[in-house]
Amino acid sequence: MDKNLRDQARTPEEIEFDFVALLTSRLPAEVARREFEILWDESNTALIAQLGTADGEHYLDLLRGMHARFVDLYGDPASGGSGRCGNS
Repeated sequence: MDKNLRDQARTPEEIEFDFVALLTSRLPAEVARREFEILWDESNTALIAQLGTADGEHYLDLLRGMHARFVDLYGDPASGGSGRCGNS
């Protein structure tokens, strides 16, 4: 991954702040899934740039936590399943 891209990546804490805001916003499931995908892609890109480093582990932990919390609230975005906020 390009060093410039790696240097521009937000920290896991910055991404998690936006993720928590997403969870507390109680957006409709379809909108929340789109926003989740944006944050997921950003985190995943940063992880790839940091693979094999301690920073990479922080992004990996972030992704695991994001997935678990999002699935609990909105259902699995990959399968369209429903969580506590329903399927629509």
